[in-house]
Amino acid sequence: MRDVAAEAGVNHALIHYYFGSKDQLVIAVLDAANRRLIERQTQMYETPGGFAEKWAQARAFYEEDLASGFVRVQMELWAASLSNEALREHFVPRMMEWRRVIEQAVRDALRLEPGAAS
Repeated sequence: MRDVAAEAGVNHALIHYYFGSKDQLVIAVLDAANRRLIERQTQMYETPGGFAEKWAQARAFYEEDLASGFVRVQMELWAASLSNEALREHFVPRMMEWRRVIEQAVRDALRLEPGAAS
């Protein structure tokens, strides 16, 4: 947290005051990125067009997220949450939001595709 404080140009006690712990700071940063990326994904799936094109765009988004380090942070938090219950309580709902977005996109695609089972 001292490194983050130094980078931000603030006293490390200020970061501790607002976030309480390194885990809470990481979750706050994840939340900001997660909200933006889930909104991006949701908007893309809600636009008119075929599922194949949307899936191709989703794969391109994933490549961007890999390159940015976002996916790595998610996976590291997932691994850390396996042994840290407090972190897991905060992290798992955020990961489940991704699952909800994908499940809804698949449901919509199945409903709209010609010949899809109802």
